[in-house]
Amino acid sequence: CFVVLSVTMSHGASADCKIPGAPGPVKNGGTFTPIGQCVKYTCEGGGVSAMGCPLMQARPGCKMSRGDLTKRYPNCCPKEVC
Repeated sequence: CFVVLSVTMSHGASADCKIPGAPGPVKNGGTFTPIGQCVKYTCEGGGVSAMGCPLMQARPGCKMSRGDLTKRYPNCCPKEVC
C-alpha cells in the first residue's frame, strides 16, 4: 500500500515555476528536491506537483527505518530493514 501526495497549481502552458526554497525559477519539466522536506516538486506547464515517500508497512520480522532528512528525495525516504 502506498499513498502519493500531489498538489497542482496551474499558471500557464509553458511557464517556469516559482517553488519556495528553490534557488530560482524551475524550468517547465524540471524538478526540485529540497533537503529537509523529503519531497520532489515538478514544474508542469507553470503548475507545481509534489511527490512524497510511499507509505509502507514492514514485513514480519522486519522494521521500517526512519527517514533521513539530510538527504534528497527519494534517498530520504524510510526503508525496510530486515
